[in-house]
Parts: sequence; structure tokens; C-alpha cells
Amino acid sequence: MSLQPRRPSKSTQRFRNTWQSDDQLRLEHGLQQLGIVLPAAQLQQLNQWAALLLQWNHTYNLLGSNDTRTLVDEHLLDSLAILPALGRHLQDPLAPLADIGSGAGFPGILLAIAQPQRPLILVEPVGKKAAFLRQSALTLGLKNVRVFAQRIETLTQQDLGGPDPNFICRAFTALGRFASLCEPFMSEHSLAFAMKAVKLAEEQLELPPSISLQAVETIHSALPDTQRFLAVLKRSFSPPVVAPAPSSEPTDNRRLA
Repeated sequence: MSLQPRRPSKSTQRFRNTWQSDDQLRLEHGLQQLGIVLPAAQLQQLNQWAALLLQWNHTYNLLGSNDTRTLVDEHLLDSLAILPALGRHLQDPLAPLADIGSGAGFPGILLAIAQPQRPLILVEPVGKKAAFLRQSALTLGLKNVRVFAQRIETLTQQDLGGPDPNFICRAFTALGRFASLCEPFMSEHSLAFAMKAVKLAEEQLELPPSISLQAVETIHSALPDTQRFLAVLKRSFSPPVVAPAPSSEPTDNRRLA
């Protein structure tokens, strides 16, 4: 009697979609390649969060794929790669940062783990994603995270971090629209960061007149042949127009008698 190959059991198939030791090693190796050093406690939180994300993704399809290699390279490392550039422009570790369209937490949750002192405001109107963000903060004990299940237009400047809020987005919307959404809340000290790929050059042409592209940082990617950039935006405030003082001279060329 010939033996037929056994079909993998459902439990084995699920196990392939769980966070395993080789996934942890891939993440740690990728961080080394990017030159990013995190304390052991924060690495543990990253691994804990990745496992939680895969669990939720199985039910709520937060990522669209349970492939852990994709999760590590295209999401975790891609989000964390901005840390050096972000630190150069947002040097105050206590400066609040609002992640607009946070989705499943990229990059907001990852930044909250890597920078535990920085207040992170996660703005995500989709209910199931906002619920996951809240569960993530609760499970990981992230005291620096607040979640708003709303659109940014419905929030106040205080909701977004106070008088000088800063903003970030990844795979959210075009650069011009992102700038327009942030503009009403930005002060002269605020910065807005957008993670972008090759379309940056054409998208910057759609920026509002009062928003300038202050810098473009090239971000190292874990993916070969992939270019990633961090666009740094700033709002400019035109000086008030001062009316000329009334002239004491006659309005015509006749001399006074």
C-alpha cells in the first residue's frame, strides 16, 4: 500500500502565522543593519506587539497578509528606520507627535515603544483599527499613547498635543492632502513628517502655499532596490501687512499758501 503525504493540519498552518524565534532574529538583524540599538526591554515589547498584531490580523485583517517576513521587512523595520532622522529634527524627547491615519500602528506604536518619553497621539477613524491600537497600548503598558477613533478634522489642537503639535504619517495620503489636514493645527514651531517613496518629487508640487518642504531625509530600507524618504514640512507665517502711515504732505502738487 502506497503512503500518501500527510496534509498539514490546521494547527500547523496557524503556527506558521505566529511570531517565532526566527522572526525575532530577523528583526534584530535588520535593526543592526539599520544601525538602530534598542534596550532589551523595548525589543521584548516589539516582539510582544508583533505577536499580538498577528493574532488580531487573523480575525480583523489589519495587514492583509500574515507573512512574517513581510511584516518584519515592509512594516516593522520600515517604520523604525526613520528613528535617526526623526531624532535629528525632533530633538526634544518630550515633544508630542501625532500619527495621522495610524492604521495598525505604523509607525505610531513602534515609535511609542522606541521613544517611551515622547507623547504619541494615534488618530485612526476605523473602529477595528482604533480598538487594536488601544489594546496594544494596554497590553504593552504604553503610558505615552492616546488613541482617537476620529478624523483629524474633528480634533482640537489640545487633543493633538498642545500649542505646538507635530505630525507624522505613513502610507496615509498624498503629501499635499496630509499638509492641508495638519496646517490648521501647526504653529511656527510645529513639524510634519511624511514617509514617502518615489512619488515625493511630484507630490511636493501640490503642497499648500503656506507649507514648505524644509528637508528630505533618505531612509535606509530593509528591502532591496527600494527608495524611502522622510519629508519634513513646516508652516510659514507671513508677517502682518502694515498700512502706510498717512502722509502730511498735500495730495496734489500745489504749494500751500
